[in-house]
Amino acid sequence: MRRGSSRYLDVERRVVNQLAAAYEQELLPRGCTLHLSVQSEGQEERSTPSLRLEVVGEDSSSTTLDLRSPLNPEH
Repeated sequence: MRRGSSRYLDVERRVVNQLAAAYEQELLPRGCTLHLSVQSEGQEERSTPSLRLEVVGEDSSSTTLDLRSPLNPEH
């Protein structure tokens, strides 16, 4: 496996694990919409990007979660 491919698998694993954790903690209400975004910490090539998940409820309310352990809701 190429180095770039393993990095994608690592990101995929992080996202799936955190989605599972959010579901188990009942942070994903039925009928919600999920928006995944990537934010860079700086201009450095080696900086680890931050994955964020915005959970939008049917009533248009939203909660943002950082995809790292543990989940950190920001209202």
